Amino acid sequence: MRRIYLICFAQIYTCAFLSILLQYRGLLGENGLLPAEEFWKQIKKNYEPKQLPSLLWFCDQYFDLTVEGIALSGLLVSMLAQMYQHALLYAFMFMAYLTIFTIGQTFLSFQWDILLLEAGAATILYAPFLTLKVAPEHDDEGHPALWILRSIVVK
Repeated sequence: MRRIYLICFAQIYTCAFLSILLQYRGLLGENGLLPAEEFWKQIKKNYEPKQLPSLLWFCDQYFDLTVEGIALSGLLVSMLAQMYQHALLYAFMFMAYLTIFTIGQTFLSFQWDILLLEAGAATILYAPFLTLKVAPEHDDEGHPALWILRSIVVK
């Protein structure tokens, strides 16, 4: 069950990153409806990296290419996570989606985006840290992070 959940969650991330890749230029690109670069410049003036974690703190130029690179990296990692369910892969997907969510403005401010981030954070704890895949004998129902995931379902 644990392995199936992790594979399905990676597939959800695949859909999310693919959707962002296909729509980014028209919605948030330099000539998009709500240019994200200008929004990010305002964020940088008011916040510090420790207040708002994002991969964009390291980006000073080629903003649109950087965001598209983050989305493409998230897409590739999500496809890799369907084969290898390691916690670091889920941590990267979470951080990449959080970065894009931060600049997404109106287009990424829906409840399902927040739900994906909440479930993504809990999934990092549910994924194995010491092995690349979930072994069938470790596919137990007693994992502590499972209670966090159950609470998200109730929410």
